[in-house]
Amino acid sequence: MKRLTALVLTEVLLLSTPQMASAATTQTDSITPRPASKGGVIGTDFTPHVMNSEAETNVIVELRKDPVAVVEARSGATMSSKQRSQLRERIKGSQKSVISQINSSGGHVVSQMASAYNGVHARVRGNELKKIEALPEVVAIHGAPRYKVRPTNDTSVPFLEADKVWQDVGYTGKNVKVAVLDTGIDYTHADFGGPGTPDAFTAASKKSDRIADPTLFGTKAAKVKGGVDLVGDKYDVSDPKSKPHPDPNPLDCAAAGHGSHVAGTIAGLGVTTSGDTYHGPYDGTTADKKFKVGPGVAPHADLYAVRVFGCAGTTDVTTEAIDWAVANQMDVANLSLGGTYGTADTPDAVAARNAVASGVIMVVAAGNEGHNPYLVGSPSTGHGVISVAAVDHAENFPGAVLTTADGHRIQAINANDAKLASTYNVVILKDDPATEEDESLGCSEQAYRSNGITSGANQLAVSTRGGCARIARAVHAQKAGAAAAAMINTDDTLPSFEGPITGNPDTGEEYEVTIPFLGIRGPLGAKSDGDTLHGADGTTITLQGNSAANSEYRHPADFTSSGPVTGTSAAHPSVGAPGVSITSVAVGSGSDGITMSGTSMATPHVAGVAALGVQAHPDWTHQQIGQAIVTTADHDGIKGTDTHLTGTGLVDPVALVKATTSAHGDVTTTKLGSVADPSLSYGFVEIKDAYSTARTVKLTNHSTTTKTYRLTTQASANSDAAEVTVSPSTLTIGPGASKSAQVYLSTSVDKIGTSSDKDDQFSFHAIEGVVTATSGSERTHVPYLLVPRADARATVVGKPVLSKASNTIKLTKQAPAVPATVQTFTLGAVDAKGHKETASDRGWDVRAIGVASAQNGSDTTLQFAINTYSNHSNAALNEYAVILDTDNNGKPDKAVFATDSGLVNEGYANGVTEVFIADLATEEITPAGHLAIAPTDSSTVVLPVDASTIGINGRFTYQVETTSGVDDEHHDRTLKATYDPNHKVFADGQTLTIGAGQQDAELTVPFVPAAFKAAPRNGLGLLLIAPDNAAASEALIVPKLPLRADLRNP
Repeated sequence: MKRLTALVLTEVLLLSTPQMASAATTQTDSITPRPASKGGVIGTDFTPHVMNSEAETNVIVELRKDPVAVVEARSGATMSSKQRSQLRERIKGSQKSVISQINSSGGHVVSQMASAYNGVHARVRGNELKKIEALPEVVAIHGAPRYKVRPTNDTSVPFLEADKVWQDVGYTGKNVKVAVLDTGIDYTHADFGGPGTPDAFTAASKKSDRIADPTLFGTKAAKVKGGVDLVGDKYDVSDPKSKPHPDPNPLDCAAAGHGSHVAGTIAGLGVTTSGDTYHGPYDGTTADKKFKVGPGVAPHADLYAVRVFGCAGTTDVTTEAIDWAVANQMDVANLSLGGTYGTADTPDAVAARNAVASGVIMVVAAGNEGHNPYLVGSPSTGHGVISVAAVDHAENFPGAVLTTADGHRIQAINANDAKLASTYNVVILKDDPATEEDESLGCSEQAYRSNGITSGANQLAVSTRGGCARIARAVHAQKAGAAAAAMINTDDTLPSFEGPITGNPDTGEEYEVTIPFLGIRGPLGAKSDGDTLHGADGTTITLQGNSAANSEYRHPADFTSSGPVTGTSAAHPSVGAPGVSITSVAVGSGSDGITMSGTSMATPHVAGVAALGVQAHPDWTHQQIGQAIVTTADHDGIKGTDTHLTGTGLVDPVALVKATTSAHGDVTTTKLGSVADPSLSYGFVEIKDAYSTARTVKLTNHSTTTKTYRLTTQASANSDAAEVTVSPSTLTIGPGASKSAQVYLSTSVDKIGTSSDKDDQFSFHAIEGVVTATSGSERTHVPYLLVPRADARATVVGKPVLSKASNTIKLTKQAPAVPATVQTFTLGAVDAKGHKETASDRGWDVRAIGVASAQNGSDTTLQFAINTYSNHSNAALNEYAVILDTDNNGKPDKAVFATDSGLVNEGYANGVTEVFIADLATEEITPAGHLAIAPTDSSTVVLPVDASTIGINGRFTYQVETTSGVDDEHHDRTLKATYDPNHKVFADGQTLTIGAGQQDAELTVPFVPAAFKAAPRNGLGLLLIAPDNAAASEALIVPKLPLRADLRNP
């Protein structure tokens, strides 16, 4: 069977949708689900909770006593190292009863934390957690965040003009302590002052579990001054048998290299073209020199390697690593890692917030999951943490013009800058439907050989993007004998520049690619360059090297994760930095560099800038420096972006070191004291009529003279309509003093779009922009963000009785200025509110479920509606499952579930909620061919599925199980319900649209008494879904029978 390709995000939403200009009231019977790719069984490691409810889980048990950082902050005095150590041991001693319960439950302890966070990290079976949670010392149990390394300097550092900081004021990060929480650091590399030979790395690797050579690692070393390995080489949390084996030597692995690359960008010394360590000078002339690896942003900063990853796989010890950074008094901590759907209250986000309060500048990657809403990852979502987005900084790339035999010209990127031949014979890779692999993707050597690629034939092997790492194709093509390889992109941009290709990231194999690897604009089927190249299959083309203009120059990278913060809708990411095609240290190479892309690569640029800021502003608090990194960013340095994607703009080291002003908005009070964010987060608001609110921005003048600031606002290009003003609009602040102003935001319901007014699954809305304080040439930006939803307030009038052959339900809309949609489902069950949800962990406590059906050609499309008591931020975070007994024998056969499409198909989240089918007997998962209907910030998810794909041709039994994506031990299950699409009691599947300007409407619903008499439980009533209502009011229930106790959960 074929691998699943990218989702098709086209056509209209599920049901007939209102247009903002419509004033009519219409009732329709059509059901048009938004399609997704279809295919056979998906080869995935993903297991839905409905098939794995009793598995062992990784948790962090939060305890009541304050951690060391909190105790020290509240005391108002600085503790000695001995005092901190003694307090840590006392706190760990108080964890004994919890550890005892974990062990007696058959679990085991991974680690204990006491510095930034008081908690115990453990692995325990889900059915044992209530015993632990009942202990008096326990505050809460959280799922332990899991992270994968997913990356996907000699130009990027000058692009940020860090060399001007070196030249003009001489700041290079000297004596600033930067912790790199990652895969470790290859301290033998020349970039870190090591011997600079592969043999030196090999020798160090053989002793990687022992104390390192003190001349390379430790206080006497040139660059890597210390650190810790928290896990050992073999740790991988995805393996239930894997346990951490810490040691004192955080050397990076040959199979990893991520941490070394990151560290080089922060504070590498640089490597000359001859392979020697560059020792300066670091000034305005540095950028003119040639390097194998360019110097980092802060070349004189001290690095500390905190290893949280084994040689491969995932980790869950990030909270422990942050704890280490606080305990060892780091100035800056770089975390080029993170999850998705980040919240402000996961253990690592709380630890990161506590670290900020204790004086560590926390710089964390936003994530690589793309531009769909609410994907920005934890722990970058902690209060006071700098969340970093990625920007494309290259104005031009090495390119090639391909000319076909009939004269068509195609611009390509020469992604590895390899030497080009003048002609090639084109071979388009085609899929063989008889195999499980989709050979057109070029993800194996056999895919090329089976398409006729052979040595000596001067062939250009052309694949399509998807299914494996981009550069893996070049490895497979060269092994098969191709003279060159090309990949057609899935959008109309050129793929990323890769630089030298030295291995296959999918397997970890080292392999040098010498053939050209070209990138072509797509997508196929859109009359693209890719289609033109496909048309040249079997012919000879000519090539001519050139310089390809980068259309994405200064734009957000296509992979960078969008905000806002899940649960709170707070403003993150904070700032952008170069993250596309960044060349830095190649682990184990001695002196070579390697090119990588990702927010992992953007984050160390900002961490390096933070080190410059610490040196430049010794009298500022570290919180103020962190705020200034965000508020001094170049707001015009990134094109075509919004606040919730790249924050205030491009990080600006020159503006930071010259800054005399710090500013902040929201203040969060913690046990350590206040953490102030350099942003104004108005949160998520459901707007009924006119709406206005205000928040406070505070400016501090750090100069020695009085300054006057003019305060203005600027909305982002794609912001919803609102009036944002500042009062007073001018502030005069004396030296060392601070003053505040109010930022007023006002809008109205008619200016906010509906839950289905955009051509995507989300219909996400945002009022966003920046407040700018200008004093002379200094500009200080504070971003603002409000996420609104219009509340149409549609309600059912009176208590209609569903007993006639044709029933009329009267509805009224209390917000006549906006349109509203009401969709009809046959009610299956009503569920009592009985679960403790939080601001972040929500959208899974079920209120009501129902189903509708409609003929779709020769098939029947079923639509299962799941309404919850609270809204989700992005439904793809959670899992919504309909468990089906298709033959009514009392045993479940299949589950139709909706969750993150990318997580199931590719192993990485993408924010799209897709519907899948799980065979509960074989445990095989197949795509349903539909996306869920799941607008952001809604309380309803609708799962479309074709009856033929789940074996339904008559009456069936179903129930719903929902699972939190924040903590999979939080779930809900309804009572069972029945439905027969061939003998419906009510004419469900209808849509009533009440247009703008209209207030009252009537919905006509036919009733079939014979069908009700034959199966009363098939017709409990109607579930009307009004997606443009406030989340708590989206479900309008019209019962046929009184909802007796047996028809609802207690």
